[in-house]
Amino acid sequence: MIFQPFGSKENHARFIPVAVNKIPDFLADPNTSRDAVMPHHRCTIHLNCEQTADITQAYLAAKAGTYSNR
Repeated sequence: MIFQPFGSKENHARFIPVAVNKIPDFLADPNTSRDAVMPHHRCTIHLNCEQTADITQAYLAAKAGTYSNR
């Protein structure tokens, strides 16, 4: 397994550190200028998936240069 659970068994939190090569510019909340750090960049992004196996599969597909099957 690539990703390991983090936190107590009660909250079942899973944190996956991700590095990006530039500040994301979200369509729903665009940046005011290029590479501007906005308040929404100082938060977490929650992926809507039931199992970390889904994230692992998507990562491995991207690493292989293909798309996830989901």
